[in-house]
Amino acid sequence: MKHLSVFRRWARTARQLRLALVGLTLLFVTLVLSTLDFALQLNRYTIASSQHALQNTARSCISMLDSYLERQMSYVQRAATAIASLPEGSGEEEVRQLLDEYFQRSDFAQILAVSLDKQAISSQGISLDLSSVEALDNAFAGQSGYSGVYTSFTYHDDRFYVYVPVRVSPEQLVTGAVLGVLKVDQLEQVLTLYGLSDESRVAVFQPDGMLVYASSSLKAQLQDGAGFWATEPGQILGELPESEEGRFDTAGSGDDAVAWLCTPTGIRDWYLYQDVPQNTLLATNAQETRLVMLMALKMLAASVVMLVLLAVYHRQREGQVQRAEDSLRTSNQLLAMALQHTAITLFVYDLSAHTMTSCAEPRPGEKAPKPTEPALLVQNGTVAPQHSTGFLALFHEIRKTQEAVQGDFMVRWPGQSEYRWTRVTLTAVRTPGQTPSHAIVTFEDITEERRREDELRQRANRDPLTDLYNRRGLRVRVNELLNQPAPPKQAALLMMDLDHFKEVNDILGHPIGDVLLRQVARLLEELAPAPGMAVRLGGDEFIVLLPDADWAQAEGLAGRICDQLPGLASKLELGVPVGVSVGVHLFDPAAESLNQAYQKTDVALYTAKRNRGCWVSTRSLREL
Repeated sequence: MKHLSVFRRWARTARQLRLALVGLTLLFVTLVLSTLDFALQLNRYTIASSQHALQNTARSCISMLDSYLERQMSYVQRAATAIASLPEGSGEEEVRQLLDEYFQRSDFAQILAVSLDKQAISSQGISLDLSSVEALDNAFAGQSGYSGVYTSFTYHDDRFYVYVPVRVSPEQLVTGAVLGVLKVDQLEQVLTLYGLSDESRVAVFQPDGMLVYASSSLKAQLQDGAGFWATEPGQILGELPESEEGRFDTAGSGDDAVAWLCTPTGIRDWYLYQDVPQNTLLATNAQETRLVMLMALKMLAASVVMLVLLAVYHRQREGQVQRAEDSLRTSNQLLAMALQHTAITLFVYDLSAHTMTSCAEPRPGEKAPKPTEPALLVQNGTVAPQHSTGFLALFHEIRKTQEAVQGDFMVRWPGQSEYRWTRVTLTAVRTPGQTPSHAIVTFEDITEERRREDELRQRANRDPLTDLYNRRGLRVRVNELLNQPAPPKQAALLMMDLDHFKEVNDILGHPIGDVLLRQVARLLEELAPAPGMAVRLGGDEFIVLLPDADWAQAEGLAGRICDQLPGLASKLELGVPVGVSVGVHLFDPAAESLNQAYQKTDVALYTAKRNRGCWVSTRSLREL
């Protein structure tokens, strides 16, 4: 009997060892499968997140290119306005002086004034290059815009035209055209379009492959005379995207894999291409840590479940159910502790009872959380009042369709007094052959993500040197005024540029010139506080917008600017007599477009500069 008992104990031990071996094998297989699942999900997440990041970067690049080209367009528009305002009988010398003045302000390689019979006057005595018939024909037809990029037979470089018609007013006949010539090489020197990383390749190109812009990382790969389609990115793209939203895809594999995006710029028929190596996305993606933690939780939960199963096999008698419950409780506590270190809160929503229960494990001494109705979160102020309707609509939608729904709302988190942007996602729990009875609800704090998006929008509307609004910001402000319940009936527009500013840059250097520009910006903000708005157009040119102002207020502000601005040069001890010329115009924003107000104000500014007076208003011009 003793030997039989020993044999039985040995046999029971052998069975336990076999069960343990089976359990360890299952645990190993689970860990391997979880690791593979992590790798697959990480790759999909990296590709998806890179599309969103590439789209944001593309919008910033297009905005930067559009702002730069608009600024260059404004120079030829002002030159055309000034030429149209010349008295009858003015000769070529007066026209050339105007062209020279705007040539010095702009980045053009050449500015031309061309009559309808194609007799041309060039700035700085530069020889003519009228290779673009398209630009002249469009300008003579009363259109403004940009020509396609072409290779000049005279200068042997790539360039394109910025063109506007010459006429006294939009209702009058066209009497000629003003054309500005921008070199592609010069455009790349003054404009930098950024990608997601230093290895990103960025290009702006025409459908025929002519490059408008190429980043240094792409330009280094270009061969002499090669267009975009001959480059590696051109071969990756293959053909132009058909959708207005562009085309996103990946190419290559391993360390050579890239994610790329090609989208129309909205400027002529130009397209923007940019890519980013996928091996840099993990290092730059702020969401990676959260994903790693969630995947680690999956592996931990799978390990705990396998250990519980192994315990069930070994303990089939007394205490079997109790020990399984203890293991599951431990797993829930670990899950709750891990969730405390993430910005995500989990709930289980009962689709029939319309209640949701928190997945967080209660602390020692605390009772388990009771089910809560979504409407109660609205009533107690957890969800901001302005978002209450949309928040409750999510729960109604998932009960109706059982499909995943998502929305962004302002939510007050536990222990906090302020609302934070929160992404709420509801996903039905599906069982084959059964109608979903529950859904998983996640609350994810996305305040920082929204803050970054708002910061990008602010950067697009601000001048980086002076922190004043730029031309785009001014247009946004005028649209806001027009969309008010009671829009202003009139507004004043003051346009000014600094006298002798070029001498400051030439003699003292651009850093001193930048200091002067920032001081001028602070002075304009002080003299025109809200609701007034100070704007830097570029270079030494500024605008002040005064809603609901009359002639006395507008001309009074122009006088104060003329009195106080020259003192900045003395205060900074520049040694250069910096002055200012100001044009003043009063207009109805609802009846007169911003571009028309620009042109009229610019005529007053040019008159003030020509007569060496500090300021001139369009009212005084009409009286003359």
